[in-house]
Amino acid sequence: MSFYAVAKVIVYPFFKLFYGQRVINKSGFPMDEQVIVASNHTSFIDPILIGMACKKRLYYMGKAELFRFKPFGALIKALGAFPVHRGMRDSDATERVYEIIREGKTFALFPQGTRLPRKEDPEDGKPGVAMFSDKTGVGVLPVYVFNKKGMVCAFSRNVVVIGEIVPASEFSVEGGSMLDYRRKAKEFMETLFALKERVPEKWR
Repeated sequence: MSFYAVAKVIVYPFFKLFYGQRVINKSGFPMDEQVIVASNHTSFIDPILIGMACKKRLYYMGKAELFRFKPFGALIKALGAFPVHRGMRDSDATERVYEIIREGKTFALFPQGTRLPRKEDPEDGKPGVAMFSDKTGVGVLPVYVFNKKGMVCAFSRNVVVIGEIVPASEFSVEGGSMLDYRRKAKEFMETLFALKERVPEKWR
């Protein structure tokens, strides 16, 4: 059994207990189709909650600063993270994304680019989610993380809502214009944020 699988078995009960995790439409995560997972971002705990909710191992970008402390960097690498330098064009990180997808693995990202608790503005969607889908032909699975406080919190109910796959054809852009990819990303974020309506009223 891999380190990732062992960690998931150990960590899941902890998050179930201390983060009150609930998953809506868990069966919506496909086992027979490759997808790119894209979620809103409210807390540094989000990747773990989403990883617990999804049935396949996920691979994430993480800001390069997280890898500077080598023991921690080694840990999150073992859990599927790889570094990206924010605020600049990082061709190595971009190529790593395409490599992961070519290998048939599940890449996950936060289209907002950074943690934005209590803020749900579709305009914050970055073009990467549309570009990666269009250039690889892999559809995007929207996943929404909800907490009534606006961000993931311990000792509070945190809900992960799994939506329906948005096919790669929805992100198709003639000529690969970043402006058009940003417009597609905005449309996707509207779909993602709409998943909030599936959270039962009793949990809001």
